[in-house]
Order: sequence, then structure tokens, then C-alpha cells
Amino acid sequence: MADDRAKNVWTVFDPDGRISMSNKVFDDPDGRYGKVLAEREMNFVNHGGRSHANPGKHFVWKGRVEEMPKMPISINKVRIAVGENDAAKITGIPKGAEIVVTAHGYPDVLWHTVEETGAAELSVPAPGAYLVTITRMPFRQWRCIVSAAA
Repeated sequence: MADDRAKNVWTVFDPDGRISMSNKVFDDPDGRYGKVLAEREMNFVNHGGRSHANPGKHFVWKGRVEEMPKMPISINKVRIAVGENDAAKITGIPKGAEIVVTAHGYPDVLWHTVEETGAAELSVPAPGAYLVTITRMPFRQWRCIVSAAA
């Protein structure tokens, strides 16, 4: 006997396909949950399945929940010397990707840009660990820690 609960996995997403919520709804034979989402003018899909969509691994494309592809990014090194004479070179960045650099463990943004050339270099003026985060829909977010020493 098939499990009817598998038909009630509702996923809410923005116009770019980013998932903001995914719920498995039990005991909803007439689809009330979908009607509530429609009344609130939310973008949603009832994709069925046995599990929720994961906002970090999935996106919605043409009415289907799809797995996000990985970005073809590579970095030449994750340990650099402090100063302008050394840099970590990051390549394979999709055009329009957002790059954010923070001191690892701190929320303050040290560097923020939208990449248009497909590559970036990171050099830093002070020793520490720096978190590089690259985001571009529909790709999975790319993160790397670069350490800098004097």
C-alpha cells in the first residue's frame, strides 16, 4: 500500500528558485495547505517525495525541485603570506557571483563584490583566518577558509 503522506511535501521558493521553506504535511487529503499558500500569493510546489527540500542543496526550476550543481571553482592555495606580495587565486567563478570575505568567526564583511571576470585574488593586510563565500543561483554556495600569516 502506498503512503499518501509522500504526496504532501510543500516547498516555498522565491522567483529565482531559492527555497525558503519545505514542509511535509500530514493529514491533508483535500490539499488545504496548498490553498493557504496560494491565498498568500506564495510561489510553491507540491513535489511529493519522502523528504523535505534542502535550501542549501536544492532549488526549484520549472515546477520541480532539483539538486543544485556545484560551482566549478578552484583555489590555488589556502595559506598565504600577509601583504600584497602573495594572494590566493580563485578561478571558475560564475559570472554574476557574489563574493563575500569575513574574518572567520566574525559576521562583519571585510570585502564584498559581484564577480564579472570569472576569477578573483585575495590578499590581506593582517594575519588571521578569512572565510571566502561565493554565492550564485542556482549553484551551491562555495566556502573556503584562507589562512594568512606574517
